[in-house]
Amino acid sequence: MKKQIRQLNFKDERKYFDKELERIQKEKHPVVLLLDRVEDVRNIGGLFRLADAANIEKIYLFQCNFDPKNKQIQRISRSTLKYIDYQKVSDLSEMGQLKERYDLVGLEITNESIIYQDFKPKKPVILVIGNEKNGVSEAILQITDYCIHLPMYGLKTSMNVTCATAIALYDLIHKF
Repeated sequence: MKKQIRQLNFKDERKYFDKELERIQKEKHPVVLLLDRVEDVRNIGGLFRLADAANIEKIYLFQCNFDPKNKQIQRISRSTLKYIDYQKVSDLSEMGQLKERYDLVGLEITNESIIYQDFKPKKPVILVIGNEKNGVSEAILQITDYCIHLPMYGLKTSMNVTCATAIALYDLIHKF
């Protein structure tokens, strides 16, 4: 007898949408993203969609090319802006208060960074995602508690910001 495998659709996975939404909103993973000068609206949309998929607490946007009405962000995020708590940050002094509750972790290869798999969070994490070209800004690197990086085995020393974030984020939530 041949197996009857089929792809699940939205209704298969979320039969009771209102109850599921309530549960999902209560059971957030203790991770926040801080987008540091991310410019490409495709990456911003992808990071919102990723934040929803990983069910994290929030996204902070620092000097990002972000307009919640942008059609491309809406399309790529699959309208997750409705469900993801987000806030624009205009001043890094706001991060000082958050560091009492969170470890600030830069996703950036530095002279002190460790491979992402070796990082063991001690408290909830703000994962800092840097600019597509220049990475995490020097100002934010100076206030991070840790930096983690993904090993690069090819010629290039970096990868797409959304892809890198997905790898690090899922590893982090697995550790919690």
